[in-house]
Amino acid sequence: MSPSTAEWLLEISGLTVGTHGDAPQDIVGQGMALAAQLRRAATGHVMADGCLTGPSSTCRLRELDGGEAACRLAREVATADDSSLATDPDRSAHLFMQAVRAAATAVFHCRRHAHPAGDCWFSGNATDGCASVLAVAHRVIA
Repeated sequence: MSPSTAEWLLEISGLTVGTHGDAPQDIVGQGMALAAQLRRAATGHVMADGCLTGPSSTCRLRELDGGEAACRLAREVATADDSSLATDPDRSAHLFMQAVRAAATAVFHCRRHAHPAGDCWFSGNATDGCASVLAVAHRVIA
């Protein structure tokens, strides 16, 4: 299976969703895009590592301090069983951790813009997904 160009760029350079040049920044749009990127990376990790109901014995995140919390976050935000996202388990774990790092930058704006309306970009329901994103980011991102 060959990765898409966007996945390849994300992997090699840590690129995240952002603005181009001097264009005005759409904080809400960018935050929602980062949350979608996190959900997609989480789905890929869960599918590739077999962490559908809990951390698998071979989960690449187990070795990290806070890895179990990271795997739990991946299961919480993963969107659906999409076997087309399953890639190499090492690569999918790496992409997920990059997405966590990027998503953590949007938590402030999510809490400021989405939460007052009873929404959260990082949760499929009205719960606060931001707390889990920050907890994992603080624990596993050095």
